[in-house]
Amino acid sequence: MGLVFVSILIWVSNFALASVPELFESNFSKNYSQGLCKQNALKFLGDMSREGHSLEGFRLVKIENKGIGTFGLVNAEKARSWMKGVPVTEEKNWYEHWIVLSDAGTVYDFDFTTEPTPTFFEQYVEAMFLNEPECGEPASLELCGRREDKLADYVLTVYEGESVNRGQQAPVWNGTLAEAIYTF
Repeated sequence: MGLVFVSILIWVSNFALASVPELFESNFSKNYSQGLCKQNALKFLGDMSREGHSLEGFRLVKIENKGIGTFGLVNAEKARSWMKGVPVTEEKNWYEHWIVLSDAGTVYDFDFTTEPTPTFFEQYVEAMFLNEPECGEPASLELCGRREDKLADYVLTVYEGESVNRGQQAPVWNGTLAEAIYTF
């Protein structure tokens, strides 16, 4: 009986769950759809659930610009893109952007840089949205989304991952980017 138990334990350990970062890396590399950030995030949450991970502690986050800076678009500095079939990082503007955020403060964003890079929230916000090289001196002719405007005008709407996975989308938190930095 003991030998059977050990054999089963070894067999089960060979099929252990992929960790969340491993699952993110796999989805980032194999299941990415450019321009479909919400669908990428929802697929990731669904895959986590199918792999046996609890979605408690994971949230779907919508980011919007409610101000007039950058013409009301979410201005991202380190967005994933493609140039001649090669992934590159560039500045992009979106009507909205969606990410997955864990209770530990880790961001899973399929459009952040060209490598699967789970990043802590504050570092992510700084690199993806707030670090604007074109806002430096002397004044540039390029569009500059000012840091203070983004902190005040970007609004995050947060949904529980488990609820979203069941098809329910009732927000559990809503606030500015500045408030989110202190909350998450």
